[in-house]
Amino acid sequence: MAETVLLLQNFHEKIKTKTTQGNGLLYGIPCGTTIVILGACFNNTEKLINAEAMICKLPSGVQKLGLVEVNNEANLTDFPNSCQMEFQGFILMKDIKSERIQLKKMVQHNFHTVPFNVIDSNEFNSLVMTMRVKGNFSLGVSDTGELQNCIHHLKNQITTNEWFGVKIDESENCITEKSLQNNKNSISELSVDTSSKSKIDLNLSVLEPKSQNVGDDLKSMVYTTELPLTKKQNKLCINICIDALCITWKKTAQSVFIENIKQCIINYLSLYYDAYCKEMSAMSVLKSYHFSPEPLGHPLTIIYSKSKKDDIHESEREKLHILFDLPLNQPYFRKGCSITSHNLISKTCPITNVHVGLSPSGLTNGKCVVIKRNYSYFHYMQNNFNDSGWGCAYRSLQTIFSWYLWQGYTDCKVPDHKDIQECLVKLRDKPKSFINSKQWIGSNEIAFCLDEMIGVQCEICHISSREELVNYGSKLEAHFLFNDTPVMIGGGQLAHTIIGTHFNREEGEIRFLVLDPHYIGKDDIKSIQSKGGVAWRPITFWEKNTFFNLCLPKSPKVAY
Repeated sequence: MAETVLLLQNFHEKIKTKTTQGNGLLYGIPCGTTIVILGACFNNTEKLINAEAMICKLPSGVQKLGLVEVNNEANLTDFPNSCQMEFQGFILMKDIKSERIQLKKMVQHNFHTVPFNVIDSNEFNSLVMTMRVKGNFSLGVSDTGELQNCIHHLKNQITTNEWFGVKIDESENCITEKSLQNNKNSISELSVDTSSKSKIDLNLSVLEPKSQNVGDDLKSMVYTTELPLTKKQNKLCINICIDALCITWKKTAQSVFIENIKQCIINYLSLYYDAYCKEMSAMSVLKSYHFSPEPLGHPLTIIYSKSKKDDIHESEREKLHILFDLPLNQPYFRKGCSITSHNLISKTCPITNVHVGLSPSGLTNGKCVVIKRNYSYFHYMQNNFNDSGWGCAYRSLQTIFSWYLWQGYTDCKVPDHKDIQECLVKLRDKPKSFINSKQWIGSNEIAFCLDEMIGVQCEICHISSREELVNYGSKLEAHFLFNDTPVMIGGGQLAHTIIGTHFNREEGEIRFLVLDPHYIGKDDIKSIQSKGGVAWRPITFWEKNTFFNLCLPKSPKVAY
């Protein structure tokens, strides 16, 4: 039966636009005669990046499928005959000159072209189930060598234990390999909250009975692992907190479900051991961070030291960006970019990216540039706090601050009005009586607070009239392209936030994409857009006889 090959749209777009040479490994998820190619890991000899070693960071269930080659004349003429005899996977080739993409596969010692279809993330997610597997292992070891032996023994124990089980979504629904024998129902029939918008379809807790005498009373399972360790003194107890991801096809039979989970844990133990050896410190608590970068379209897991700041992992993040061919001017693997962190931000911050779906600016020519990354929209009267008439610049600061929070550049909460006032008093910019007052602030105060709170530098531009705003079209355009941060504009006693421009240099016309903090109403995107909370504005939107200040926050030097 012929294979059906599907290419994830995110990866297809990446290969289409890739103009630099490179090679690496294709990875994806096979299921019978259907194969989804998710992406590629690229080698880099200069940075000592080996794609083979990095593929373990992908969810369990994702496998190496073949090779990828991008160059100026992509063909198989230089592929060694000896490799052709042994090679069994796919080869995806991109010719940079012609922009042609081909997928080949070895069939009877010859490479044949394989047709493929492109699917988007929604289609892919409808085919698979993403599971988060959690559990704990306590190991007593005296050195790294013994840890390796213990982990090896633990892998064997997991593989051979038919009573190994999991509990689904913190419910009482527990299943073991033995209980699922010969069960041909698909895993999609397991208890899943289909209404959830989470990137995780199923949360599983690993269980194992203390003895097989527990029988079928799965509710009494208590997880414990005891290994035959030698009786040495000064043993160090290492608690391995399993937190791994597994992707499997929804039509997978439940009879092999536990096998998939076992393999997920075994893969994680290898990943954990590698991370432990890198840290070489028993005092470092290691933690899993799950990420789902939008350009990739799928999740992956990285283990970092829980206590160490992002700066310590800068080199590793750079390698990951190169490995997955991600831009270096945007963060994807900072701790604050993890799925868990973004879920927490969503709960504590208001609605995000309210400009999405807005009608065009109205200009037909020129260049349109809008910030690409997440922000939260703050406005009057949010959280039942009455700042109507004086709090617009505070709200603009909160919107700007949220941008840094969403990108993982800070783990500080978005400051409230009192936090901002206390910061300015601390800096001696304001007297103590300023705290709990209803006095407004401006662009300089926003710059002071961003510098003090999260170390962000800002550029302040003084503009004599609204007509002069046209002269700043190129500057704002460059700012949004290279910094991508929201910009505060203050004129008179009013403040607004600019998140994009549409600039026609030839005609001297410009439109500004403006977030209006004076909006009062529900945090509903339809209401916000219909009532002018976000809109494209001409320069006549601002008062004629006044001067303005622009506050342009900078993105960090090390963006990733």
